[in-house]
Amino acid sequence: KFSEIYCSDLGRTRETLKHILESFPDAEGIKINYCPLIREKGFGSLEGLPREVYQGIVKKSGIHIRDYKPEGGESWHDVHRRAIEFLDLLNNRFIWPQTSTGKDLDPSIGLQNESINLNIKEPVKDIQEERKEGVVKKESPRSIQKSQENSELPKILVISHRGYMTE
Repeated sequence: KFSEIYCSDLGRTRETLKHILESFPDAEGIKINYCPLIREKGFGSLEGLPREVYQGIVKKSGIHIRDYKPEGGESWHDVHRRAIEFLDLLNNRFIWPQTSTGKDLDPSIGLQNESINLNIKEPVKDIQEERKEGVVKKESPRSIQKSQENSELPKILVISHRGYMTE
């Protein structure tokens, strides 16, 4: 059971979401956020070209493919930054809301404010210490499932695109 769904606002992902929701009989009432922040990479003036043609243009430019930014489009670094922003927003909203600076996700524009200040060092440090001490033990798939079912954390479904999710 998902608490909320975040879906790219582009047509392919909306269609995918429609099919996913058909298989969840209790999906009614789940909040769906159509979010441009999780769109696929914008290829700008090169949108719709076959991959081989795009790669040829990039190679001819002499610019590394991760740095290449077509006119009106994005570089892969831009997409990576959006992915980090989206994860920060989810952390801000669901994982550490007590450290929130009041920023939240506005699905229609992606980011409401520019910077997010999360205090995530302590949980990471605790996990690292547990690993050093051997406290973290491998759980069986059944115990993981039971733990997830009882978890107080919301379950979020994110539907995006291959390139974006890779970032």
